[in-house]
Amino acid sequence: APDEALIMASLGLAYLRQEDTVPARRYLLKSVSLQGNYAQSRLGLGYVHLQKWQYAQALSHLEKSMKLLPTLEASFLLAEVQQNIGQNDKARDLYLIVASSDRTGKLGQLAQSRLQQLKSK
Repeated sequence: APDEALIMASLGLAYLRQEDTVPARRYLLKSVSLQGNYAQSRLGLGYVHLQKWQYAQALSHLEKSMKLLPTLEASFLLAEVQQNIGQNDKARDLYLIVASSDRTGKLGQLAQSRLQQLKSK
């Protein structure tokens, strides 16, 4: 089933784990074009665009991912985008959610660190 959205998403996410964003983006875009309501595809694309400083595209995909399936990962990435585009209040709110939801986890601790950075600004 070469045109199966879930397979395309899985391939894209596998390439992301290998930090190979070019094929990851290609497979994730294919997944979204086949079935636009798969949160992981949107999350992966948001991450790819964030890594390339394409904040408008990252914001769009991450917001859609959050509407489909709110996750800590999506919240954290969305906070990063908001911080990068100067929306520090929105970033702070999202970092607070991640930090309070994952107090002892890696993502929660990273969110706490980002909150400290925002306070010093």
